[in-house]
Amino acid sequence: MRKIVYLILALGLVWLAKLSYDVAQYSQTIPQLQQQLDQTQQRYALLNDQFVAVQRQAQNNRVVEPAEDMVTMPATMTGVAPIILIKQHLQLIQFAVEQQQFIYALEHLNQLQQQIVQYAVAPALQQSLMKAIEQDRLAIQQFVLAQTQQQQQLDHLLQQLDQKIQQEISNPNITLQKTATGSWWQLFRLERVEQPATDLMNRHVLLKEAQLRLLLASQALNQGQTSEYRKSVQEVIQLLVKLPDQNSQQIRSRLEKVLNLPAVPTPKLTTLGLLG
Repeated sequence: MRKIVYLILALGLVWLAKLSYDVAQYSQTIPQLQQQLDQTQQRYALLNDQFVAVQRQAQNNRVVEPAEDMVTMPATMTGVAPIILIKQHLQLIQFAVEQQQFIYALEHLNQLQQQIVQYAVAPALQQSLMKAIEQDRLAIQQFVLAQTQQQQQLDHLLQQLDQKIQQEISNPNITLQKTATGSWWQLFRLERVEQPATDLMNRHVLLKEAQLRLLLASQALNQGQTSEYRKSVQEVIQLLVKLPDQNSQQIRSRLEKVLNLPAVPTPKLTTLGLLG
């Protein structure tokens, strides 16, 4: 029994010694950790100060840069630079006119006219540019008006021809095209060799195709696609050439007159020519 008590006491002493050793170790470690924590806080504070300084420097640079730009702007806007900028703007407007973007072109002409006074150019050149821009604006407006009127006339004529073709499709009676005046008996002459029977048999199909192509021509005309419009009208004429009846040839003749109408020329900017 005593041995057990001695053993318990010995274990208790060993445990107390171990606790004392651990406490001593912790007592030495805590100051070291506190020192490391203080050093870390100092480093963090230093980094924070440096970050704030960098932010302030960046803000100062942002404030200074516009001032520098305002100072150097007149230097860059003098000499040849303004002429180049104006010319590039006018080239963009000319391209818009050629692409039938008239609203865009007029808006940018107005914008350029307002910006001309801000460019460092000679007063005489500035006055000439303002006058030329006004002439270009008027020329574009007149071009749009003339083109619209011509397109309306052509579209109305194409609609009439389309109705005529529709009547011809529905009309089973065929009147062959009359030849030059001659003997009365020539009016009843059969032309089996000169007028192939296949043309008369395919008349309905050809007229229907001509009607569809004429519709495409009308759509292209309304969209300002001049090349597509002329191509479609020429295709209709080629189809009608194959038909021997008088009505089809009358339609073909009217289409040829429509195709030969002079197109309204696209205006060239006089302001762009003024700059060379």
